[in-house]
Amino acid sequence: MNCSINFFIVAYAILLGCYFYTRIGNNFVLRATNKIMLSSMFMLFALVHYINHYNVIGHQGIAMAGVIFAFLGDIFLIWSFTTGGILFMISNIIFFIYELVLLPVLNLSFADIWWFIIILAALYLPLIVLVNKKWIHLNGKTIPLLFYIFTVSLHGSLGIVLLSLSGLTKITLLGLGLALFMVSDYFIILNKFKYNNNIMQWCNSLTYFVGLLLVALSFIYQL
Repeated sequence: MNCSINFFIVAYAILLGCYFYTRIGNNFVLRATNKIMLSSMFMLFALVHYINHYNVIGHQGIAMAGVIFAFLGDIFLIWSFTTGGILFMISNIIFFIYELVLLPVLNLSFADIWWFIIILAALYLPLIVLVNKKWIHLNGKTIPLLFYIFTVSLHGSLGIVLLSLSGLTKITLLGLGLALFMVSDYFIILNKFKYNNNIMQWCNSLTYFVGLLLVALSFIYQL
């Protein structure tokens, strides 16, 4: 990576470090500004490399749409959990479609990646059990929240499989980034509906913003 990219990563890391504190603080304006800056950074980084290195109508445009909807989800989540969640759900579905579109590009078939369903079940089914046993109370939002977690678990599980099957740097960054994106939403469920503590908030922020950084960095590389 060149110096400008290294500088970007350092600046992003500094802002993320600041967000660990502004997120749990009482200054709404500072917290919102910090989050908007972070989200804008990963979105603009991906957009610049998309415009400079890719055919606008190519398959990478699907990934760019996923990043944009994640960015929008971040912004709207500041004021509305429901609106932000819907935008993130659209992002999740777009990222899963992008992964499926990549399969023939990577010379992979369903026979190669079918076991992502096992990973999906191992992550998602225990959550359903915990909700049914009332260990986690989703406060009347059980169906939409479980559906949302299913969508993020789809692309995260397939991301794990893709990074394990491909030695390409782009796919490693993408797969790991989407896996962290997925994990961040499990943390947010635990934080919002079970523990509500700083540790869960920090874990959510760390996995999400590092995950989207990795997805953005994957735009540097072409297939």
